[in-house]
Amino acid sequence: MSKPTDVEENNPPGETTSLLPETRDSLDLQHKLERLMLIPRIKDISITKFSKIFLECAALPIFFVLTFSAMAFGEKITIWSRKYQSYNIPLVYSIIGIILFCYLFDAQRWKSRFGKNLRTLLLSTLFLAVSLMSIFVSVDHPYFSLCTFTVLLPVWLYACRYIFFRRKSREVYVSWLSGPLFVTGLIVIAIWVYWTTRDRMNQWNPKTKIIYSEESQCIPDFSSYPECLNSTTNQSCFSIEVKNGIRDISYEKGCDEKCAAVYDECFHSFVLWAWPLVAGTSLIFLSFASAFLIPEEEEIGKSLKPSSFIKMWIMLLFGMWVAACVSGVGARLTESLIFFVFSLVLSGILLVIGAMNLQETTQQAQEKVTESYDDFLDMMESLVILFAPIPLTIYLALSFLNQGVRKVMVFRSSSRTEVKGCFTDVTSNQINGMKSWNWVKVIKNSIFCGAVYLTLFVFIGQFTNVFLSWLIESTKDMTLTVVTILMFIVGIMLFLLPPVPGFPIYLTSGIILVNSGLPQLGLMGSICYTISFALLLKISACTIQQKIIGERMCDSISVRQMVGINSQPMRAAKLVLSEPKFSVGKIMCLVGLPDWPTSVLCGVMRLDLIPVILATLPVVIVIVPVVLTGTFIYLDSLPEQDEAYPWAATALGVCVSTSAVIQVATLTSATYIVERTMSERKLEVDGLELDTEVEEADEYLNSETQSFYEINSWDKLSRGSKSLLIMALFSMILSVHTVLLFESRCFVEYELTYTITEHLGGNVLNFLKPLGWVAIISFCLSYMCMFAFNHGAKVGVVAGTKSGSQPKKVRFVSIRESFLKRQESMFVSEF
Repeated sequence: MSKPTDVEENNPPGETTSLLPETRDSLDLQHKLERLMLIPRIKDISITKFSKIFLECAALPIFFVLTFSAMAFGEKITIWSRKYQSYNIPLVYSIIGIILFCYLFDAQRWKSRFGKNLRTLLLSTLFLAVSLMSIFVSVDHPYFSLCTFTVLLPVWLYACRYIFFRRKSREVYVSWLSGPLFVTGLIVIAIWVYWTTRDRMNQWNPKTKIIYSEESQCIPDFSSYPECLNSTTNQSCFSIEVKNGIRDISYEKGCDEKCAAVYDECFHSFVLWAWPLVAGTSLIFLSFASAFLIPEEEEIGKSLKPSSFIKMWIMLLFGMWVAACVSGVGARLTESLIFFVFSLVLSGILLVIGAMNLQETTQQAQEKVTESYDDFLDMMESLVILFAPIPLTIYLALSFLNQGVRKVMVFRSSSRTEVKGCFTDVTSNQINGMKSWNWVKVIKNSIFCGAVYLTLFVFIGQFTNVFLSWLIESTKDMTLTVVTILMFIVGIMLFLLPPVPGFPIYLTSGIILVNSGLPQLGLMGSICYTISFALLLKISACTIQQKIIGERMCDSISVRQMVGINSQPMRAAKLVLSEPKFSVGKIMCLVGLPDWPTSVLCGVMRLDLIPVILATLPVVIVIVPVVLTGTFIYLDSLPEQDEAYPWAATALGVCVSTSAVIQVATLTSATYIVERTMSERKLEVDGLELDTEVEEADEYLNSETQSFYEINSWDKLSRGSKSLLIMALFSMILSVHTVLLFESRCFVEYELTYTITEHLGGNVLNFLKPLGWVAIISFCLSYMCMFAFNHGAKVGVVAGTKSGSQPKKVRFVSIRESFLKRQESMFVSEF
């Protein structure tokens, strides 16, 4: 008997196999909607199966909507959760305890009837505890219930598959979900729309905001609205009245709907109102995610790409963000949206991974990574050691305890070899794999990555803020002409520093120049003047970087070697940038890639200046929202008695999000263009002439590096050298994790609109807190230990060269490279 096909297995004879009417016109319409990403691909299944899965998909949303939305019992649940919030900590301990118990006692191996029943009881208790915890946590973080629902949804669906469709594979089951999930999401949103349009008190307006905030027991903030406080009763100047079963707001004399702003910090009200809308959005998102697991039997499947799906959802979420900002939701909206997007991504990953054969997929991924990215594996190992020592320690401790339980109880499902050793077999294999690492290289790379992270993203980022705030304070009373000249000089100096991006320069220009130009030019004139200045500054900086730095240093072999002039990405970028016409790819590379490296590379490649400058002009789309962000930061910081721009806070939120989206979009587009050039124009890229001097230098450098790690392998190092490496690594880990985990205790909270005199007591060193000094001292100690180790290791390489254990060219390269570096340092100092 032949094995049934997927179609025959999914659609047995005698059942209706069409979700939509089987007409040519309807199928064409469905395919058009699928191509436009208006609906997901829908698998043809029987009406019975569709109805059954639809009920499974609807059960969890019904429970959460009834519990957390204003359409049902959301307000009462919020009051109840505030009353019993103290039980949240025991619940967290219970959840952790259940998870640890299941892991340590190998719950996945229980095969007896008692074991299976106990496992089901534990998982049910865990689900109930997580649901209760989401209720209690939502008191302080209203968006947590939405995130919990989004993450639990794929878990719930797989549990339903285990109960009702156990004989079907997970991949087949997930491919069935797109239609039911999409219909469920549409129904939830349609019910919410009907509910909001049925009664004005169900719409989002100041009255609704007050009612939900009052019933959620939010605390009003009268600091910015003292006129909304009744001095006699020390309460708000409004109250909720119920007339004929309808809630309404009663205002005292001199009080109106503007006083709803005292609840701007209460995000509960908006979450209660919008909960069904966001839940329906989550359901529709998962319907699209599951649709990509449908086999591509038709041409429509080949035309749908996950990249288009991702772009569409980015724009949708951005639109939701802007709409909510304009409606005056509150300051916690951005934080809530970030966590919601994270939960959407996690939910999609759980849905897709659950449908795969995890062991086979993991093995294939490892083979592909090893084959394609072997050069980056050492760097990935270094990042694990640098950023994950705490999770690694916890993982090893749990594995040790798990193995101890196995030794004591000796499960029947465990073989004798599994209870040998201190750790489980999986952990022991991972430890053995780590023993084969080149530990000297891993530790050096870890310290390098830590130094780059701390220098670029922490120290420079933090102190640049302080410097720019000092500049803002110093130029406050200067004329527009003087301020423009100073900003031009400072901007050029900052642009010439490789780690400094253009964002803080444009942002500071929006604050300083608008402040100076407002009396003379007005608001719109000051904004246009600042945008023109920022564009001129960018063009001037690009000219200096390309002609003076790039072209003068292009004769340096080590500089060309450092930028990877012979690498495939750089050759592809050269092919794109050297195009005579103003193509989209050329413009996106000049606009989207980092400022300093891109301009310097154009000089190294000896490209013509005028075409490069003209192709850089569209950078104005990046400059405008950043300058506007700086402008609205300044307008929003004006004293209340002088404030003439009450809309500045809302406009600031929109501009921040717009600038972030544009910056990410331009960088992503530039990267995509380079990758596409490497694949689609491979012959042209390979046909570009290689730099023979750099090629020889690469060979020399690889030989020297190989010699270094052969002579200074971990087994051959002395105790002193090992101690230096371990001390350097420990100090760098301490510095990085001090900043990562306790950033607020390392640096004083400082914004661009602050002043050193008022907020730092006139001493810039007050910006550092005690833990900040610990991070800096640890960083310096790591560098000194690494310097001492490198000095000793280079002496060992030279000694090995003299003894004849290595080719003479290794020593020659060392001397040659140091000579070149000396020349470059002299040139930079003279410049």
